[in-house]
Amino acid sequence: MKIREFGSDYNLVLGKRSENVFLDRSDIELFFSGRSALFKLVEWGIAHDGWERILFPSYYCHEVVQFLRSLPIHIDYYEYNPFLDSSIDFHSIETSGHRNVFVNVDYFGTSKISHQFSSQVVVVDDLTHNFDGIFSSTADFCFGSLRKILPIPCGGFLYSPHKKILPTGVSNDYSEDVSIMRLTAMFLKKRYLNGEVVDKGLFRRLFLDSEAKFSDLRTVAKIPTSSLSVLPFINVRAILNAKRDNLQTVLAHLDVVECVDCTLSYAESALGLIFLFKTSRMKESFRAYLIGNQVYPVTYWPNQITETDSQWSNLMLFLHVDFRYDYEDIVHLSQLVNNFFKSYDSNNQCR
Repeated sequence: MKIREFGSDYNLVLGKRSENVFLDRSDIELFFSGRSALFKLVEWGIAHDGWERILFPSYYCHEVVQFLRSLPIHIDYYEYNPFLDSSIDFHSIETSGHRNVFVNVDYFGTSKISHQFSSQVVVVDDLTHNFDGIFSSTADFCFGSLRKILPIPCGGFLYSPHKKILPTGVSNDYSEDVSIMRLTAMFLKKRYLNGEVVDKGLFRRLFLDSEAKFSDLRTVAKIPTSSLSVLPFINVRAILNAKRDNLQTVLAHLDVVECVDCTLSYAESALGLIFLFKTSRMKESFRAYLIGNQVYPVTYWPNQITETDSQWSNLMLFLHVDFRYDYEDIVHLSQLVNNFFKSYDSNNQCR
């Protein structure tokens, strides 16, 4: 009997060999991860284009920022929160006298800063959450992680809409070992979900142990062979379409209450189901309820560096509705969500 679970790391899914945008173009470079792709880009920019300062939004995955700390470039932040109306001093960035790099994040496929910078500023789009934005980007460079959307052990990409020179990576044994560890975990999870006798704790440890290794600078490398070998059997367009269809289905079935906001989920390229709660208590109650029903949500991202960003991080929760789930799965998920909100609202906890 198959096991129904939602979220968490991908199990191994191999379809028929198909066209793949990340393999079929010569102007995309593939790396071990999104952060290693960015590391190589910044390293190249420092050496060849005089990059002096890189600016990240305050609301971000700060593990990525930490990964760049060893590079000889000044790391700074601009205040930006995707859940608020943020005002950015673009003039000071453009007239600072430094060779500035501005990292523009597409948050959850729902929002991205739109501004025409002067040629003094290098713009780098983080499109981890929105692959549809890659070839419409006007940035100098784009990068992102592959494994957040695709069922692949490791992978990150670099692309330049303006056809600028891209750095390349070099293979090493460490990054290959990490990839094989994750590939093993994905295979074991596939067997587990198919109802076979598999120790769930084993593949969870492999996922967690391999995830911890992503912060090691030895992963600044090209995409491992074991991860690259999976890509030809991943239909990127089908995966994106399935997510979009599932999101429309779940939104059509949701009966949410006034104390939660999921309007960001209606964006055409939304990564998944995004909830914003009025209180962290309600969020944590919802999260515990979901986990108790084998639904594993995500917070993007914990450990923010400003008080305001931390407050919003504590109020948001993300649910996967990707290609792994069919119509019946999505209806089931919708019913679980509705049951929680119905119970919560009936106890007047929204008021």
